This record gives sequence, C-alpha cells and structure tokens, in this order.
Amino acid sequence: MAIHLVEHDQAWANDFSAIAAALNGRLGARVLRYDHVGSTAVAGLAAKPKIHVDATLRSASDLAEAVCLIVREGYDDLGFLYSTDECQLTFAANRIGAHTARFGPFRVGHRLCLCFPGSPGARNRLRFRDQLRARKDLRAAYETLKRQSAQLHSANGDWTGYSRSKTAFIETVLTG
Repeated sequence: MAIHLVEHDQAWANDFSAIAAALNGRLGARVLRYDHVGSTAVAGLAAKPKIHVDATLRSASDLAEAVCLIVREGYDDLGFLYSTDECQLTFAANRIGAHTARFGPFRVGHRLCLCFPGSPGARNRLRFRDQLRARKDLRAAYETLKRQSAQLHSANGDWTGYSRSKTAFIETVLTG
C-alpha cells in the first residue's frame, strides 16, 4: 500500500472531536483525557489522512475492559507494538461506512493509543506536537523529511521504513 500524504485539512480538528466524543461515549470514566497527536494535529503540516488519538486511562487496570469495548466497535487490536504502557488500536478508513450509523460518524480512519497514566510515549507525542505547532522551522523540516521518506518507501509500501526514517528527527526535537 502506497504511503500517501495530503495537505493539512482544517476539518481534522473536528474529526478528532467527533472521534473523542464517540470514544468517550463507550469508555466514559475509564479515560482521563483524549489528546489529538500526530501530524493531523499540527496546522499547516502535510499528513497521512489518519487521526491519531491518545486516550490516557484512569488506571492500567482499565485496559482489558477498554480494549474489549473498543474492539466491539470495529477496531483492530494491534497490541503493545512500541511499548508496554500503551495499547495500539486502529479503525480503518474502509470501515467507516459500515460503522457510522452505530459508532461515529467518522470521516477518516484513526489510530487509538490506550495509554497508561504517565506513559512516556504519550508525553513525548504531546511534546513533539507542541514543538511543531510552535516552530515553523521544525514544521517545515519535518514535512520535507516526511515527503522524502514517503517517496522513498511508498513503492514497496514500507511503513516500517517510513516510520523509522523519522525517528532521529523526532528524538532530536525532544532532546533539544
């Protein structure tokens, strides 16, 4: 599958709000907060048209029930892909029509991270997002990197390579 970046869409903020409201309707008090992170959360930054939502759980003990509730709504449970303190789930764009009447409405697919309280990954995603929002130079450099990486890795659909190619830049921003 090709890696496709699009220009920033101002409607992504509303998409996030709709997704967070739907999730809150299912998860309720199990979640302390919802954060819009990733490139779709940064005005003026090209992105994959997929909203990234971090949902910080009240307690790690809420995870199993939260995953069951969300999987029931059509999400795919990807498990603990990157760390042991956040569970990744995805709602594919091709499922939108089938679920909008019951759970939605959604315009775009999205990634959901159910994060334990104090998750370093969630904290770093917020810090990175905030740096990109605050600094036009970082935003421009990151977009250039993303476009080059998408072009390099798109032909063979190498999503892992695409993601890894951004890691050094992200780490530099977070430590700088």
